[in-house]
Amino acid sequence: MGGRPPREFAQAWATRRGFKDTEAVAEWAELVGPVGWDLYGAGHAAIPFIDVLLSGARQVSEKTPPQLGQGLWRYFPTTQHLAHDLEAAKKAVAIAERLQAPPLLAEARVIQGYATMVLDIYEIGSLVSRSKAPDASVLPLLQRAMDELAGAGSQVVTSIQDWAQTNGQTISTPRGVNTLRATEEAVAIVRKALAPFGIRDTLEQSPKPSDRDK
Repeated sequence: MGGRPPREFAQAWATRRGFKDTEAVAEWAELVGPVGWDLYGAGHAAIPFIDVLLSGARQVSEKTPPQLGQGLWRYFPTTQHLAHDLEAAKKAVAIAERLQAPPLLAEARVIQGYATMVLDIYEIGSLVSRSKAPDASVLPLLQRAMDELAGAGSQVVTSIQDWAQTNGQTISTPRGVNTLRATEEAVAIVRKALAPFGIRDTLEQSPKPSDRDK
C-alpha cells in the first residue's frame, strides 16, 4: 500500500505545529528533501556522510581528480545537478526566513552549507588535480572557492548548533561532536592543500563556531 504523499505529510505536520502557511512548509520540505538525499546518500552501509566528506577533501590534498557519480558526488551525475541542488537549498532558506521558523531555517542552512562544500571541493579538486600546477589565471578561482568552502563550513557548524538549541538539545553525543569537528577538518584539509599555491582561508583567524559550547 502506498503511503501518504510527502507534500501531504508535510502539510499535516505543519498544521500540527501551528504553521499558518502550510503550503510554504510543504514547499520547503519538497526542496530540502531531495537535496538532503543527494548529499547524505553518499554515505552508505557503515560509512556515514561525514566520512565521505572527509574522503572528498583528502582527494584534493592527494590531487586525485573528483569523479561525478562516485564517492562524495555519488548522486551528482553532472555539475548542473550540483548547481540545481544548491539553488533549491537557497530557496528553502528563503522560505524558512519568511516563515520565521528557526528549526526549518537551521536545517535548510545545514543542507545549503553542505551542498556548497560539496560543489567547492569538486571545483577545487578539478583544478589542482591537473597535470600542470595551477597558473596565475587559476589562482583567483581557487581563492574564491576556498573562501566559499570556509564560509560554508562555518555555516554548517553554526546551523547544527542552532538546530540543536531550537529543539532544546545540545551537541554532546560523540556523533554530534564528531560531525562538527569533521566538518571543520574537511575545510582544514583543503586549506592545507592549497597553501603552497598562496591560497589563504580568510576565516582561519576567526573563532571556530564549534568553540561556542566550550
